[in-house]
Amino acid sequence: MLKFECPCCGNGLFFNNFHCLACNTEVSFSPYDFNFALTAESHNCQNRAGHGVCNWLSEPHGPFCLSCAANQVVPDLSIIGNQEKWKRLEEGKRRLIFTCLRLSISLRGLAFRFVAPTPDEPATTGHCEGVITVNIGEADPVTREATKQNLNEKLRTIIGHFRHEFGHYYWSQQIEHNQQALQRFRELFGDEREDYQACLDQHYSSTNQ
Repeated sequence: MLKFECPCCGNGLFFNNFHCLACNTEVSFSPYDFNFALTAESHNCQNRAGHGVCNWLSEPHGPFCLSCAANQVVPDLSIIGNQEKWKRLEEGKRRLIFTCLRLSISLRGLAFRFVAPTPDEPATTGHCEGVITVNIGEADPVTREATKQNLNEKLRTIIGHFRHEFGHYYWSQQIEHNQQALQRFRELFGDEREDYQACLDQHYSSTNQ
C-alpha cells in the first residue's frame, strides 16, 4: 500500500484528501508523480473549484485532470443529491485510473458516462466500445445495498463496478484479438464462450453454499 505525504509538513495523506489534516495546507494529487503537490489554483482540475469533486492536478494543456477529461456525461447537478453522488463516482474512477497508470495500462479511447434513469434512458451500467456507463444510483449507499440484497450478492461497490466494466474495455483492447493472450486467458480463467448465465448461476450456487 502506497503512503502519501503532505508536501508542506510531511503528515500522512489519504488518496482523496483536498487538504492536509495536520497543517491545513491545500494539496492536489499528481497522477504522474503518484504523490501530492502544493495546490496552485491555475493547475487544479476545473472540477475542483467548480464542483468540489476532484483533487487532481489538471493536464498541462487542458482545464481538467486526466480522470475528469475522460467524462462524456456527468450527472445533472440541478438535482439535489447528484453532486455528492458524482463525487463518490469520481473517487472510484480516480482509483481505477491510478491503478492503470501504476501498471502502465493504456487508457486510449476510454470514456465515461454517469447517468440517471429516464423514460428514454434505462441507465444500465455497462461497457460499449470504450465507453463505460454507470448508473448514478450506484453512488447512493441505500440503493446499492438494496440492489445487493435483491441480487443476493456478497459484495457490491462503486470501485467494483469500475473494475468490472474496465475489464470489458481491457478485453476488447488487449485480449480479444490477440491469440496468444486469448489462449493464456482461457488457461487461467476458463473459456469465455461458455453460456454466461449458466456460469453465473453456477458461481452464485457455489458461493452461497
